[in-house]
Amino acid sequence: MEDDILDHFEKPVELASRLTRLFASIIDSIILMPVVLILYFYFLDLNYYLEDQDIFGLSEYLNSLELTTLLPLTFLPVLFWVLINYHTLEKYGQTLGKRIFKIKVVTLNNELPPVGKLVFHRYVLISIISTLPFVGGIFSIVDILFIFRDDKRCLHDIIAETKVVNAD
Repeated sequence: MEDDILDHFEKPVELASRLTRLFASIIDSIILMPVVLILYFYFLDLNYYLEDQDIFGLSEYLNSLELTTLLPLTFLPVLFWVLINYHTLEKYGQTLGKRIFKIKVVTLNNELPPVGKLVFHRYVLISIISTLPFVGGIFSIVDILFIFRDDKRCLHDIIAETKVVNAD
């Protein structure tokens, strides 16, 4: 009887630490890195610049890329990231990195967010904004710095109306 009564009370949730969130993000990046490298070597002629170690030539080359080259380099990694993490996001509110570090994304009411909204607002939209010239770089820095607020919510958390908590 007592257990039934206790089940009706919401268990307190603890916000994930900033360091745990950082490590989870690093793991997610490491998982995606082979895909990004393959795409960059496929769409760009990086071998030429890497062999000659022509950093200035590489910089000029990257600045001269057409939109038809930049779009796949922006959206294909995001697509692969979604494919890799969709199941765990839908079922647990976790990317693979968050799953390893036992943290998860929840709504402000501590529920699992709808996966479509989560993926679009928290990841796809943020990726699009981050790739915009000039604005994207500033946005990315502001996004990260928001984690130092008392509620530990980055700008992408605020946009998606989510927070990151320790998983049970």
